[in-house]
Amino acid sequence: MTLSLVAHDMSAGVLEVDSGRLSGFMAKQGWQENQLPVHYGSPRFVTGNVAPGISITKSECSLKQDFRSCVDHDAPVAILGFGLRGHSNFSFGRRSPSSLVRPGDIWLYRPDDQAMCRHTPAGQECQMVALKFSGPRFAAVFEEINDSRLQPVTSDGHALRLTANLDMPNVLRDLLGNPLVTGLDRLAAESAALTLLVECLQKTPTPDLGTSNALSPEEKRAIAQTRDLLIKDLSCPPDLETLARATGFTHTRLNRCFRKAYGTTVFAWLRDYRLEQARILLGRDHQSITDIAYFCGFSSSSHFGSCFRARFGQTPQQFRQCPDM
Repeated sequence: MTLSLVAHDMSAGVLEVDSGRLSGFMAKQGWQENQLPVHYGSPRFVTGNVAPGISITKSECSLKQDFRSCVDHDAPVAILGFGLRGHSNFSFGRRSPSSLVRPGDIWLYRPDDQAMCRHTPAGQECQMVALKFSGPRFAAVFEEINDSRLQPVTSDGHALRLTANLDMPNVLRDLLGNPLVTGLDRLAAESAALTLLVECLQKTPTPDLGTSNALSPEEKRAIAQTRDLLIKDLSCPPDLETLARATGFTHTRLNRCFRKAYGTTVFAWLRDYRLEQARILLGRDHQSITDIAYFCGFSSSSHFGSCFRARFGQTPQQFRQCPDM
């Protein structure tokens, strides 16, 4: 996410970006503002070098045409991305499943040796913030976490949707408001960045795969692919037959795999996932309850309310008023 705005200097096609070109967009101290002259919009992004191995970028753009970019990293990185306004799709390679970054979303990306591709549709105001962590220090940490706790959302393993319930404007204020000029500035920014990273990872619940050892590699792949397809659009997920065809399983076998992994069926898992996402959105207080209900795939606010109360023992309105209960 930090890198993709350089694609705005293209009028058509896909811009290929390497790390050498990106180095000119990073200030040695303080913030560097970059605005690229294009004929169909006004892309703008500011970059800051927080500490060795940590950088931050806030991007803002409004374009009349779609744009696409692919960025190759020359070393392992992890990118913590925050959606503030508008939306973009990210993927890794031509056949990789995409992840949709929307307002309020937090994603952890690990491109590894794959190009990181971005597609932002035209006709919207798009704002995103990205923290990039690189170097052996962070590579070792992420390998440890990935091996022990976190499960990727996309079946290729490059993207993980985080579910930390954070007030992002307040959380990001310390970083975006830091001048990054003096040594103390950068030390405070490094502390804020690391605290934010830890908070995001610690608050992300671990999928309960208590019986996952009973699953074959093929079955684990089918579960990951099914999750990708189900959460890509919560308001209109594919039916069970479509999921079965996509994975090459029968719908009976697919449900059996989900029971092994989660103790429930495919669509019971989806209902629980929708309710968890709705609870996160309610805590942010940025959308109406009706909008959240439709966004998370419920047919009406009344249906959403009854499901939410059955799961959490409160109505959505009661939870919004007292989210810590």
